[in-house]
Amino acid sequence: MENWPEPESAVDKEKALEDYKNELDVDLSYATHDQPGDTDTYHLIYQPAYQTNGLYYDATAGDWVEPQQSDSSTEEVITDHWAADEINYMVQSDILSVDEGEELKPNEAVSKGTALEMLMKSMESFYPSDPTQDQTATFENIQSDHPSFQVVERAVRSGIIDAEEDTFPVNDTLTR
Repeated sequence: MENWPEPESAVDKEKALEDYKNELDVDLSYATHDQPGDTDTYHLIYQPAYQTNGLYYDATAGDWVEPQQSDSSTEEVITDHWAADEINYMVQSDILSVDEGEELKPNEAVSKGTALEMLMKSMESFYPSDPTQDQTATFENIQSDHPSFQVVERAVRSGIIDAEEDTFPVNDTLTR
């Protein structure tokens, strides 16, 4: 990733908090909690809800922005595969990247690094820490200049991959 905005260019926290308070609402709903002995109990809870869906707060501009929809978001990349719906969803959601002119080959082997990137993209859409900040590499073979560095480090912090080994086989292919 390149061109990370500087944290110093963000609006102050008080302004952002006030803007969030103005946009935020709550919805009353029922929820279950998966706790031992509490399988059939429902609780009334309030959940945060934004008054307008699809908005995000631009911390540099200090404004709510509606993401622009890509014209290709409904375009199918693949049609003749048993998992076509799922693959197209992953492409449209930017979980799976396909370069223009590149043919998608869903039956080919996938590297552990690519699979980890897809997993992390499907789980989180925001970086939980400042990616410009110097980070210590968890694995000897994946230093800060490695293309998979941010994905691997986020996966380690999330407990997705085990950091007990000295290296992570990012280029090894997955097996069933």
